[in-house]
Amino acid sequence: MLLVDPAYRRRGIGTALLKAAIDRVENVGAVRLDATPTGKKLYDTLGFREEYRLARWQRMAAPHLREPNIQCQKVDRQTAPDSVRDISREIVRFDSPIFGAERGKILNTLLQNAPQYAHYVQRGAQIVGYCMGRSGSNFEQIGPIVAQESEVAQALILSELQRCADRNVIVDVLVNQKDWVAFLRDLGFGEQRPFIRMYRGELRPSGQPEKQFAIAGPEIG
Repeated sequence: MLLVDPAYRRRGIGTALLKAAIDRVENVGAVRLDATPTGKKLYDTLGFREEYRLARWQRMAAPHLREPNIQCQKVDRQTAPDSVRDISREIVRFDSPIFGAERGKILNTLLQNAPQYAHYVQRGAQIVGYCMGRSGSNFEQIGPIVAQESEVAQALILSELQRCADRNVIVDVLVNQKDWVAFLRDLGFGEQRPFIRMYRGELRPSGQPEKQFAIAGPEIG
């Protein structure tokens, strides 16, 4: 996350901080970040290019979702998310090829800070999806949500929404997943603001964005 006090902006501080961060990591491959439309102007000048678009969707408190019979017909009614508990290693192994990098420390921090939002779906011996989240001053954030198919992602977010129905909720999603976005809209979500995932350097194929239904947040990835 890159922040500059408004009183000290337009003095080159943000550019200097960003260049220092780039210098630390660009020797290991492409540098990636999630930009706001305002921040994109700076990143463009430093050689970053657009990869794909994201958007933050929000839903204000909806206590009626506490009702246990809230379902979506697209969701397999036999799918029952379970608590992550002691399978964090298995979650990391499932997540890494889909996210495109190993982020076990981030996932374990999310698990420790908000275990109530850490759940997974397993079919047979295979994990087919998981989600995590965190609490904020104004919103509960659900994400990441990673799943092999949309129906699993739907079951996971329905499970989480029932746990925080009395709180405002945000979720950061890839805008090209039209069916998923339509599902969120049906649940009462509306778009709050856009983000742009950008990269600098040679971007080699990595990850499976089509299986990432929500990111952890633009400041986390």
